[in-house]
Amino acid sequence: MKWIKKSIEKHKFVLMANKGGVESVAWHVGESGGIDCRVPFYMYKRRVTMTFPETPSPDIRPDPRLALYMMRAYNDELGRVVTYTYQHLLTEGLDNEASDLFLSLAEGDMAHFHTLGRLIRALGGDPGVTMRMATPRIDLSGDASCRALPVVRRMLCQDMQAEAAGITELESLAAAARDEAVTAALRTMIAEEQEQYEALERLLRKL
Repeated sequence: MKWIKKSIEKHKFVLMANKGGVESVAWHVGESGGIDCRVPFYMYKRRVTMTFPETPSPDIRPDPRLALYMMRAYNDELGRVVTYTYQHLLTEGLDNEASDLFLSLAEGDMAHFHTLGRLIRALGGDPGVTMRMATPRIDLSGDASCRALPVVRRMLCQDMQAEAAGITELESLAAAARDEAVTAALRTMIAEEQEQYEALERLLRKL
């Protein structure tokens, strides 16, 4: 319980995404005895629920092989956090709707990155980052107002591909997991990643 309260405070920026605010906090005790926290809030003008599982849990059986397999998804989540933050900064003031969405996605994926790290540790792995983070430069020189629309469309298309790949990766992990608590945490992340994909798709259709 103490860890969850600390986690909520640590991830306060997630809960306040898009100036939504927290409506309520629901504590839930699962069948395995693990405690998680479900917090309804608004992401990109839609009500969603972010779940913070309490891990490591004594009920999670060590599985170093799965922990190693999970490292790719862990690093990919961090890569998307960096990419979305970069896109948010570039589009701020040019396309505020897209900029707000990129910020919300960065915050959501940061929560997923944290959850995967705790799962890796619970499974017996070391959640150290093994990727070299670099974002491809996006040229907004010249008349930025004229260039903004095609650049944003390209960003959205690339982000949708990355989200789809991330969902496939998480589904593979969920299928390989032998512990129900791990599977449940991954399924929650998959549902939230699908929400993020749909948010990108909706904005792309508007442009």
